[in-house]
Amino acid sequence: MHRPTQPTASPGVPRPAAHERGFALIMVLILSILLYVIIAELVTTARMARFTGENDALLARMRNHMRYTLSQVEDMLVDDKPSSGGEGGAGGLGGVGAAAGGAAGGESATGQQGEEEDLAGTADGSQDAWYEPQGYSDGDITTYVWVEDENRKFNILSLVSEDEEFARESRRRFVRLIDYLREDSPLDLNSGDGERLANQIVEWMRGQARTVQMPRPPLKSDKPESNVTLMLHLDEMRMFEGVTDELFYDQVIDNKLMLGLESVLTVSTSWVTDPGDPDKLAARGSPANPTGGGSPAGSSGTGSTGGGGASNTGGAQGAGGTSEPPIGEGIKININTASRPVLRCLFGENEIAPAVIEAILRYRNEELPPSDTQTAESQLVNEGDQAKRKMFGEVQDLEKVPEFMNIGNPETKEKFYELTTTHSDVFSVHMASMFKRNEENRVFVLRRSASILVRLQDGEESRLHPILLLEDRAGLRVMPIDFQDQYEDELRRNDYADQFARDERAWNPFFLEFYRPRQQ
Repeated sequence: MHRPTQPTASPGVPRPAAHERGFALIMVLILSILLYVIIAELVTTARMARFTGENDALLARMRNHMRYTLSQVEDMLVDDKPSSGGEGGAGGLGGVGAAAGGAAGGESATGQQGEEEDLAGTADGSQDAWYEPQGYSDGDITTYVWVEDENRKFNILSLVSEDEEFARESRRRFVRLIDYLREDSPLDLNSGDGERLANQIVEWMRGQARTVQMPRPPLKSDKPESNVTLMLHLDEMRMFEGVTDELFYDQVIDNKLMLGLESVLTVSTSWVTDPGDPDKLAARGSPANPTGGGSPAGSSGTGSTGGGGASNTGGAQGAGGTSEPPIGEGIKININTASRPVLRCLFGENEIAPAVIEAILRYRNEELPPSDTQTAESQLVNEGDQAKRKMFGEVQDLEKVPEFMNIGNPETKEKFYELTTTHSDVFSVHMASMFKRNEENRVFVLRRSASILVRLQDGEESRLHPILLLEDRAGLRVMPIDFQDQYEDELRRNDYADQFARDERAWNPFFLEFYRPRQQ
């Protein structure tokens, strides 16, 4: 019987041992895994590089669009210049006689205009084209702009005025402002917080807190006899203990807006274009030049900061100790735009009751009646915005408010006139450039920046000069609301506006609606 023979190995070829069988397969598997990892790393790196490049290109496009939009806003601010009359020529908290005389002239003009006339050409406020936040679209990028006049804010440079009485009054106003800032809210502040902040500001500018590691920086605007180093940017307050981002920027909690320090404080309304060379100014014998350099310290303008922003009212003067009125409005508060805490802080409740401030706010929130050829609905739809509201043409127009008219002390009224104005000449242009990746899920890229511009009068023409240009910002800023409890009712009343206008408002990060939960 034939039996099959066993296969024999070829001569010279060793047969693998039993424990080495499958080794080649394992090596191939390992090499495949390594190759996959290397390729995946290369793909991921290339993809991340592409995304980074796309994001950098997108941010560059956003900045270019913001720069282009800023030029349009500048043209709008120049064209919206109020007529040079009334108190507009008086310097920032200038002399009592100048302010009163200008206001008296404005009162006669206002009397001829009538109570319900459009005042956009004679004052600055809600009727101006720049007042409401608006969007500028270019393809897939929309830049939202909110022009905020700095004249609505309290200037903290007044805390170090060389006039001691004015500095004390300013300190009391500042403490009241902090106390009223977030009243009846979870983030409420008190007068003790105001005293602490006032101490930090004064110590910072007078130099008590300076050290060898943090010396007093020399400035061109310094005067040899003065030891005050003024703040050049409000952000310097963020170095103070206790001034967190939550306090410095606006906050939205439960659909309620709580203003931050940036919304009510400023250092930008008491600037000079150039303090100039002291020897040349003395030789000319002309310390003030309303249209260019050489303005005295304490003037309003731009460039390097001036003095304490004090006034001649109550004997106060600029930091230079001069009595010349500064350029522009100075540190006067614009009653057409100032928020509730700023208006309330000017006087104690024993001098001007909170009900008077409430009445002033109610007056400037009353809608102007539509013209004969327009109904309220058609006016709203055509403008894509809220109907125009009343404004004060001059500070003496406060007499149209019965609660103010009935103030018994005439000296209190006169002092209120001296501290306030209806004009603005320093503006913060807040910009938020947005790229919408997914509108349904509200996925977007947002880049914020801000510029500060001064509107200077040069004869019959006006020009803008930048204090700050397109500085990147990250904090929350929302347009203030005078009556938050009525805000929802106003939005419902405006529901007949076209869908596009409502959508644009909901996407505008300077409106409170932007921060609502999606289900609302």
